[in-house]
Amino acid sequence: MTARLQEVPATTRDRASEATCRRLTAMPEVQRGPLAAYAAMAMEITLETVILAAWRRGQAVCLPRWHTTHRSYEMVGVVAATKLQAGQMGIAEPPAELAAIDDATRRSELVWLVPGLAFDRNGTRLGRGGGHYDRLLRDVTGLRIAIAYDWQIVTELPRQAHDVPVSRVVTDTQVIEFESD
Repeated sequence: MTARLQEVPATTRDRASEATCRRLTAMPEVQRGPLAAYAAMAMEITLETVILAAWRRGQAVCLPRWHTTHRSYEMVGVVAATKLQAGQMGIAEPPAELAAIDDATRRSELVWLVPGLAFDRNGTRLGRGGGHYDRLLRDVTGLRIAIAYDWQIVTELPRQAHDVPVSRVVTDTQVIEFESD
């Protein structure tokens, strides 16, 4: 899937990213927040416009940060003035001096905007192989919205016991909802 993403011209990715963010920003669930977003890696859909719109509405926004001691990600509340820094795998993340949100909030109150390499029509998400996002999403009861390009949607992916499915997939052209997760 990485090779396939690299083949898509940057202008095509940019147009699809903008359209996906417009679709997300218009969703009532995303407008209510609080949001658990992500700082995009290369070739992922960037959520900057979604995050800025959330802040304008007064919503709380959290981003993941690598916790070195626990060797896992934690969610940290950020504001427009927060200066992100390079973290695990070069991914931009909140600085160490900001406190992580509590576990109860992480599990129940957030609307999750979830990255991945591929997603299937059953809600299965293919990550980058470390299981980090699955651990972050473990026991989450809030809405989990996968953010994808259309070409990242496949018919079926293998699902392992530790994989946390998404509730919905949003692309620039479609929204795929799942009956149960």
